Amino acid sequence: MPPSFRPNDCSHIWAESDHIELNAAVDYWCEGDPRCQLAKQQAILSACEKGLISWTRADGKTFNDPLRELATRQLLLIERKSFETWAAAVDQKMALPPSLSTRETHSLRRQLGALALLLTEHSPGFRKADGSPSINAIAEAAVALLARLDTRRLAHGLPRISAAGVSNSSLRQQIGEGLKELEP
Repeated sequence: MPPSFRPNDCSHIWAESDHIELNAAVDYWCEGDPRCQLAKQQAILSACEKGLISWTRADGKTFNDPLRELATRQLLLIERKSFETWAAAVDQKMALPPSLSTRETHSLRRQLGALALLLTEHSPGFRKADGSPSINAIAEAAVALLARLDTRRLAHGLPRISAAGVSNSSLRQQIGEGLKELEP
């Protein structure tokens, strides 16, 4: 049976290599995103220097040349398995949001509540008929603003602000809790 050819996906071939060039590791990890290549290249080199990623010389020599010099001369080969293990751990660490203390959480809620009150004072569109803040209108406007900012940022090659992680319902809840905390 002939192999299935996927012109842009070589991931199944990577499993067959024991070592890869530094530039190939960076390209594979960045998925072609030029904004992160230099940062990830430097992180890989630092991990190699710390012994977190195994490596060898492409020329087979045993000289103890500095690692970064080997990289500059394109003589550095990265061990694929240790690289993948390390990169997965780094990606996982980056994916975890920083945890806030209870004090910081309450402070952020109060700040959201204060902003909601400020909007209510200065814009009738964010007030209910009784003059209280319209939490729904404020949350909808905030989520829409984040989406517009993301669209602009992506058009300029910048990363998302994370509007995808902000839901209307969670924002409504946080604004509501912030307003409650501001009540006398």
